[in-house]
Amino acid sequence: MIRLATLLVVLAAGAVPASGFDGIAGFIESYCVQCHGDNKEKGGITLHDLSSNFEDGETADRWLEVLSQLTT
Repeated sequence: MIRLATLLVVLAAGAVPASGFDGIAGFIESYCVQCHGDNKEKGGITLHDLSSNFEDGETADRWLEVLSQLTT
């Protein structure tokens, strides 16, 4: 739950569009999937199958990895 709260705070702060998951999905489609889409794993990260179910610990961890890359 702390991971989810951290992610939501950063999203609200404007690191990526905060218009719900649709806005995030659009951002990812525009800026990420060319290198991290289906059958593409630049840097060992693929996003084509990343769920929006933040209650799942593994999914939350993967989103935190994405967030870390966007903010560093």
